[in-house]
Amino acid sequence: MSNLNDTLDPLGGDSGSPFDDEAPAGSSAELEAKLKPVAVGTALVLVAVLGVLGAFVTAVGSHGAEIAALEAKARKLDAEKEYALDEFAPRDVPGADVALGVFLVNPVDAAHIRYVRCAITLTVTDVEEYELTGLAQARAKAAVVGILGTRTVQELGLPGGLEAAREQVRRSVRSQFSDDLLLAIHFSEFVVQ
Repeated sequence: MSNLNDTLDPLGGDSGSPFDDEAPAGSSAELEAKLKPVAVGTALVLVAVLGVLGAFVTAVGSHGAEIAALEAKARKLDAEKEYALDEFAPRDVPGADVALGVFLVNPVDAAHIRYVRCAITLTVTDVEEYELTGLAQARAKAAVVGILGTRTVQELGLPGGLEAAREQVRRSVRSQFSDDLLLAIHFSEFVVQ
């Protein structure tokens, strides 16, 4: 019977098995020759990465004065409660908000199943003068109920239907008050359910 190595290597030469204790001669020099380009490539990549990192640090450092100026401006804005843009500043509206009321109205064809809920707030120049307009307030409320009660659910459900109803309510309410008293009409709620 032949040796086990002879069956694995029929030529009888060195099998080069990974279990051999000794490496073939000259393999160390060959390995060094193969690894030399890899080491040089790795060094070049490392130099390039360090160069890019250095350029980034330099760029950030050169903008340090600009960043410091922006931070100072931000601290000043915060301290003085200024607004970065004028359009963000709250507007002083001359007048006060008063509630005309919350209206719960059944549309024409709803069979008392569906309803329109509408909350209206008025901005007036003088609250005391508004309180003296009891008849105008009653007429405005009746106009809101009349307009919403004559609409159908289909009319309100059409594209632009709710906005058309809002606009008609605005015109009717505005007609009940003088222009120097009533500044604006707001709908805080306007839903069909």
